[in-house]
Amino acid sequence: MGKLLWEPSEEQIKNANMTKFINYVNDRYEQNFDSYFELYDWSINKIPDFWAAMWDFGKIKASKPYEMVVDDLGKFPGAKWFVGAKLNFAENLLRHRDDHTAFVFKGENQKEARMSYAELYDIVVRLAKSLREIGIEPGDRVVGYMPNMIETAVAMLNPEIPVPKRNKAPRMTRSCGSDGKRNIRNVVKSKGDMYTIPRNPPASNLPIASSIRVIGRLSM
Repeated sequence: MGKLLWEPSEEQIKNANMTKFINYVNDRYEQNFDSYFELYDWSINKIPDFWAAMWDFGKIKASKPYEMVVDDLGKFPGAKWFVGAKLNFAENLLRHRDDHTAFVFKGENQKEARMSYAELYDIVVRLAKSLREIGIEPGDRVVGYMPNMIETAVAMLNPEIPVPKRNKAPRMTRSCGSDGKRNIRNVVKSKGDMYTIPRNPPASNLPIASSIRVIGRLSM
């Protein structure tokens, strides 16, 4: 048997989110689980109950609640989850605005970078404001070709967040699966609820990009 490299203390186990979730499930569904493996077995046999508990335990913010957890468990792929729910992705990920660490980045040729939740919220709002200033509106599509780094997550979040202003301004959201006002010709088209890169895109049927920006690394 290999050498045990690390084991959590009793205090760490007690305060772990997994422990809190197990206790939450026990109280909600009158269970008596005391291990991860018992929770796992229950989760794959009571799938709707598990994900309903996860939704509530995670305090998911939604402007419209879901009507059912999943429509057809026998349909994979293709099952629809949390049918009827409406929520803002950025609102949920940016709910914390304190000094706790949001990102730790280590690149092959880059120094380590860290970003707090407060810094993340600030830079997302500033980037969203910049997009508004160049004319991005609700329904527009913003396409980026970016590596796996903090800036990519920032760029992903900013079209979802409304920029605070004194006067009332339209909410910025991503448009997926609908006809946006602008698009990037020959690069991306919409299909269902996801973006696909077509092998032979019908360039004549897609509108021309109205603006292209090349941006260096964001200031941390």
